[in-house]
Amino acid sequence: MRLRRYSRTQRRHVYPRDQRLTPTLPDRPAALRLYSGGVGWALGLDFDPKGHDAATVAAHANDAAQFFRQLGGRPICDVAASGGRHVWIPLAVPITLDQVRQLVTACRRLWPTLDISPTVNPDEGCLTAPGSPCKDGGFRRLTTPLPEAYQAVTTRSAADLVTRALARLADLTPDHQPITTTPHVLQAGRPRPLSPLHTAIAEQGVWPDSHTTHDGRPWTRSEACYAVLCAAAARGHTHTDVLHNLDTGRWSGLLTLYTGRYGPRWRRRLAAEWRKAHAAVSASTHAPQATHNTGGVGERSLIVISFVAGSRSHSQPSTSSSAEDKDTTPGCCCGGWPGSAGASAAAT
Repeated sequence: MRLRRYSRTQRRHVYPRDQRLTPTLPDRPAALRLYSGGVGWALGLDFDPKGHDAATVAAHANDAAQFFRQLGGRPICDVAASGGRHVWIPLAVPITLDQVRQLVTACRRLWPTLDISPTVNPDEGCLTAPGSPCKDGGFRRLTTPLPEAYQAVTTRSAADLVTRALARLADLTPDHQPITTTPHVLQAGRPRPLSPLHTAIAEQGVWPDSHTTHDGRPWTRSEACYAVLCAAAARGHTHTDVLHNLDTGRWSGLLTLYTGRYGPRWRRRLAAEWRKAHAAVSASTHAPQATHNTGGVGERSLIVISFVAGSRSHSQPSTSSSAEDKDTTPGCCCGGWPGSAGASAAAT
């Protein structure tokens, strides 16, 4: 289990480390990991009451439990004092992160109260268990009869549950069905795809070890996240577009990076960083041309957008451009913005 505590360095509550279960009930919220060794042995669905009434949350959780039960699953359900609900489905065969992303993305189309952020986070993803104290008081109460819950964790679900669920969800949530959870209105001029580098960060949460800031430091999570936001802004995406990609699991890597550090406050943090990224890109597109030594990035002409200790510094691009400009977009400390030729191409 992982016990909830307040982190002064991160200024938020976290579930920092694994520890043994105890014979006595913990005095703090206790969560169980959803992944072990990169795979999941249980599917945990978190139905969040934020912005929804308790009746809707209960209906969605009950529908989801019934959906998986009909396919051979053995769901275990609980409810928190706040009205939030969890549906646990023990698996006979481990599920991969890619399969989880497909499942919960389709599930959220059916049940909009489903919060997918802990489910697609292989490193930090965890859910408080039945019987755990709740953060706002009270206890998380098991709603599945105890003998049935015990049977579920001992016999587990059908071996082909995940395959059958994915096939059934594909029928219920076709690709052309609109997403009801997040209004998605694209700006004029269709947003262009991100570069391979930024796509890898957005979808998988990984970036090359060779990427460093302008002063030679390796990229951290902050640089990687900010680089994606700047790249998205430069390619015509809006804040709504970014949220749409996160909420549907399309950019699950970026979602994992944000939720792993900021927890439930990730949307607020994302909004603040998006405003900075959008302002930086807008300023760089209209900045006067000047010669600048980028240092350590070859002959590319860049605007270096620094993101150190929460601040940004804008340098000016050179008036030359190179063949590599097509892959240079604003990023933390080492991401770039092409010179005048590349900027004109990006703007169109």
